[in-house]
Amino acid sequence: MARILITGSSGLLGAHLMTACSQRHQVVGIDRHPWWGDEPLPAFVEDLSSPAAVQRVRDIRPDVLIHCAAL
Repeated sequence: MARILITGSSGLLGAHLMTACSQRHQVVGIDRHPWWGDEPLPAFVEDLSSPAAVQRVRDIRPDVLIHCAAL
């Protein structure tokens, strides 16, 4: 099972990917807005331009990173 990190996890594309990928993989989201999906999936609220977000990505150690953050 791969560990997938999805940036922009509260956006339209990111949220749908979070739900779809969670069926077969360990999925973690990161976005500047809170996760709003129906399923209780792990997601962190971080600004991707901050050093804290970079450290969070290092701590998660994803096998796959899917970048869906738009702004």
